[in-house]
Amino acid sequence: MVIFRAYAAWRMPILGWDMTRLTWSVSVAVLLLVLALVSIWHAHGHSRRAKIVWTVVAVVLPIVGPLAWALAGRESRRTRANR
Repeated sequence: MVIFRAYAAWRMPILGWDMTRLTWSVSVAVLLLVLALVSIWHAHGHSRRAKIVWTVVAVVLPIVGPLAWALAGRESRRTRANR
């Protein structure tokens, strides 16, 4: 019975989500942000100003910013291979 009480406390709903879903969502958002920031600052084809703008976008918009970088900001593999 004690285990059930601890589990029930962990599943306290926050805006319709339990803590497990919230934890996974935050973990995915942080992972996407870290991967995007590493990719942004290792990109060779962008100026420092563009990197700063992309960094601000990625930090301010935690899920949308990294996805926008992956879709629109990154250099294509073809461009990198032609160097």
